[in-house]
Amino acid sequence: MLNRCSTRMGTINHYILTPNGNGIQSCRILPFALETSRVCMLPRPAHQSNFLILHQLGAAKHSGHHFRLLPDCKYHTNIELKRSWEATEEMMSKGLGPDTWAAVVEALTAILHLGNVTANNFKAIEDASLGLGVTSAELADYLLKSALPEGSRKSSEQVTVTRDAMIKALYRALLDVSMRTAL
Repeated sequence: MLNRCSTRMGTINHYILTPNGNGIQSCRILPFALETSRVCMLPRPAHQSNFLILHQLGAAKHSGHHFRLLPDCKYHTNIELKRSWEATEEMMSKGLGPDTWAAVVEALTAILHLGNVTANNFKAIEDASLGLGVTSAELADYLLKSALPEGSRKSSEQVTVTRDAMIKALYRALLDVSMRTAL
């Protein structure tokens, strides 16, 4: 039995059951951090979602357009997520005011758009910057330009590493702030 349903710093719990199935023979717990494959792995097997909460964003058409997820984003249409998203939205908004909840979803959307950023994808930079509250020029400078030598352009690999580090930091901070606000 393998449990990969984890958040931010998660664990994989691997249980080996006794032959009769009545107990656990051994257990292995492996910690892992959010990694590139969970953030932006494309193509992704149809049964494997990205961050589950991000995968559900836009399942309701009205929010999909509002957060710039429709019509351009690719969806796994063989997975029914609308009801899951509505249940998640209802559950997650408990303890958060409507403005705070809207800000959380906006930040999640920005994280999703950041996952599409490459050295040549300026639309993803523009979409992410709207959710982060910065200009697209500021975000592009951070993601694409190297500090040394001043103003030189990063390689594609450097852009990917910078982008993934930013996504992990934003996701971790968003989760922390959401939990503190809700308590």
